[in-house]
Amino acid sequence: MLSPDEFYRQALEGISALRDGAPELVSMLDYYEGVLRAQQETGSSFEPDLDGFDAELCGQRVEEGRPVLAPDDIEIDAKLFDALFERICELARQGTEAGDLPGSPLEKLADDGWREAAVKGLLADAVLLDEIADRAGIDRGVFALLTSHALAPFLERYAAGLGEEIDASAWGKGQCPVCGGAPLMARLEEETGKRRLQCGLCRTEWDFKRVACPFCGTEDQEKLRYFFDEKDDIYRVEVCDECKGYLKTIDARKAEREIVLLVEDLATVHLDLIARREGFVGRVGARSGPGEGEHKAGERASGG
Repeated sequence: MLSPDEFYRQALEGISALRDGAPELVSMLDYYEGVLRAQQETGSSFEPDLDGFDAELCGQRVEEGRPVLAPDDIEIDAKLFDALFERICELARQGTEAGDLPGSPLEKLADDGWREAAVKGLLADAVLLDEIADRAGIDRGVFALLTSHALAPFLERYAAGLGEEIDASAWGKGQCPVCGGAPLMARLEEETGKRRLQCGLCRTEWDFKRVACPFCGTEDQEKLRYFFDEKDDIYRVEVCDECKGYLKTIDARKAEREIVLLVEDLATVHLDLIARREGFVGRVGARSGPGEGEHKAGERASGG
């Protein structure tokens, strides 16, 4: 796993390169560049308390099939989180649908417990997150995306601090072994062709079966298939007819560049559109994500 600083360096360089070759994505890329810079600044000011975690505890939780971090374990700095959330909302307002976001959503979330509830909502309880979105006056899918962006730098610092304590070689689940988040994207490794997933929240990577759905776990080959863009077969979209989930994958064996999955995700928005038209949904956090709402948030942020 890359250090946070190395991740941000590669991601920002990748977005810059992508912008030069994809003018139709410029507005969206401007939004994500702003988000990344804000996340990097926030993360550099946060140090998680990991005194209660050791290799034995981490190993026990993984062995039991539980992520190392439970929602109640995650402590975030309220001032840093609120400032980042407001900054992300402002970046989103710069899109053509800026009026959809209230001017000060935090004013409607005055009690101190909403942040902890939002963490639990993203990682474990979709209904709870939807209730908070309603209170904030924000579309539920958009709120899930914005909140996940605000939470990511805190979780990545937890993941970076716990990395040496966790052996996820036998994890075998579709959710992140560190925080329980859902995968953003997958890649097939250059040397072995192994399938590795990357968490959309803390950016941890882990191995997963080549033929299995990371969302519902089915291994029924009649329910699992994929499609790809004939113009660029480096990418494929793996879909599950059992749960209607989908996950984009890049084949690193065919790539001739440095791969940053966040950048690859942004470069393949057209594949999300195809998957959604076919009735499949993406994921945010550890729940069935907003699907269309997830990309609607990106469109609002980008004006696309």
